[in-house]
Amino acid sequence: MVIPKMFNVVYNYTICLFITCIISLAGAVQVSFVFRDSVMVNDTLITLGDIAGIRSTDGSLSDVLRNFVVADAAPAGYSRFICRDDLITYKVQSQFKSVQLIARGAVRTCIATNFKELIVGDVYDSIMQYINSIVSWPAGSWNFSVLNTSDKIKIFNMPYRLEFSGINTNRPKGQFSFQMAIIQGGKVMRTPLRCTMKISLPVILAASPIMRGERITPDKCVFKTMDVTHYSVILCDSLSQVVGKRALRQIQEGNVLTTKWLQEIPVVEKGDAIRIISNINKVKVAVDAVARESGAIGEKIWAENAASHKMVRVVIKSKGHAEL
Repeated sequence: MVIPKMFNVVYNYTICLFITCIISLAGAVQVSFVFRDSVMVNDTLITLGDIAGIRSTDGSLSDVLRNFVVADAAPAGYSRFICRDDLITYKVQSQFKSVQLIARGAVRTCIATNFKELIVGDVYDSIMQYINSIVSWPAGSWNFSVLNTSDKIKIFNMPYRLEFSGINTNRPKGQFSFQMAIIQGGKVMRTPLRCTMKISLPVILAASPIMRGERITPDKCVFKTMDVTHYSVILCDSLSQVVGKRALRQIQEGNVLTTKWLQEIPVVEKGDAIRIISNINKVKVAVDAVARESGAIGEKIWAENAASHKMVRVVIKSKGHAEL
């Protein structure tokens, strides 16, 4: 059975202990290495078997040495060097103390890492699957595209899996970027994806000029589907957000209505007499007061108790009525 290289570190350590014990009982064993000038690997790790021919009278020991991990491979498409004498003296001999090691061949081995090029556009379906899983814009309202589909990434010539991260909202828009991680064994390569997302939604526009303070009626509104990608304010997209409210500023015909331009019409004006209802131990108590602020239903305002002149904070429930 071939042991995957990602498990070789633990595997080597366990087997080395076992082999050392056997050798100590059976007597010294001789192993001969012939190092190559240059090799190419297609993995994240480099083993002795990748860079040298190994001969020994002990077949099981030869198998262990072939799978013995000597270093991490260079990144895909790059090379690294390993010095034969340093490797034998400081790494191999320390693990196989009772074995006589003989090294010949190249003093310095160049190990190139095999690679293939991954083009961002080739994994577009995976990118779209991720985008679809997080976006909450209404179906058909958004258009997504990757700007750097022609970018190429060197990866190992072996299977990989993708992970995406970096989008912190379920309603991205405009230009943004996030990370694509390419995972192969214990290696992770990350590349940024530059994207753009255009949003088109039905919003409410002013059908005619609206004066400041004017109460908005349905005939003042018109729906239109338009590109809202670059709007940073909350746009009104339903009549319930608009009708019955008053304008805080003059609005020109054709302007998109936003929540910042509108205000609930107060049912209580400053100086109005109101009744404040409070529940004390399941007993309702009503007192007369004077509103010291204007407010709409559900808003909190200051009111002055008509008898004690004490200021209290109340919630408006209807015209002329509030609760503590």
